[in-house]
Amino acid sequence: MTRKHEEEFLVEPQFEKGHRQCLYDDKCQGLKICDGKDGKAGFVCREFYLPSEMVKIKETGKLPPDRRMCIMCRRFQIARALLSTRADNRSVKKGMTLQDYFNFTEVDGEYNAESCICSDINTFEGLLEPIVMHNLSAYRLRVKDDKEKDGELFGLRYYDQWKMSKPKEQSFQ
Repeated sequence: MTRKHEEEFLVEPQFEKGHRQCLYDDKCQGLKICDGKDGKAGFVCREFYLPSEMVKIKETGKLPPDRRMCIMCRRFQIARALLSTRADNRSVKKGMTLQDYFNFTEVDGEYNAESCICSDINTFEGLLEPIVMHNLSAYRLRVKDDKEKDGELFGLRYYDQWKMSKPKEQSFQ
């Protein structure tokens, strides 16, 4: 999964474009983030689709019948399952995975490995490849195309992954 694809879903849903919000509604991880400057609350994120699902949606013009989690809630649930497995000192049955995608690491424009979680090398824990670790303090509330009306900023709200660093360019030369 590319960083660019994930960032397309770190936004509030645009209902007029047919977007739906996260399955978790008022329990969405996006609501747990606030803007430190003015204390404005976060928002429920747009539901997340894998790139292959997006192709099918574009071809058919139809969304899946059931709503999905947003990218933040998916990251949270994967990390929660992994930590629960570790806390119980268990492993995951062979063939079972906690994830249906992974993130590219140490590739220009993607994520540093330090921003991800992986299975322990000595125990199968259900993660086959790295996946970004959900960390509420790693996101920052922003507004795209902001316009001011009566002293209030309007525009598409989104989350910037400001503490999920990208690998340095010179390491790829």
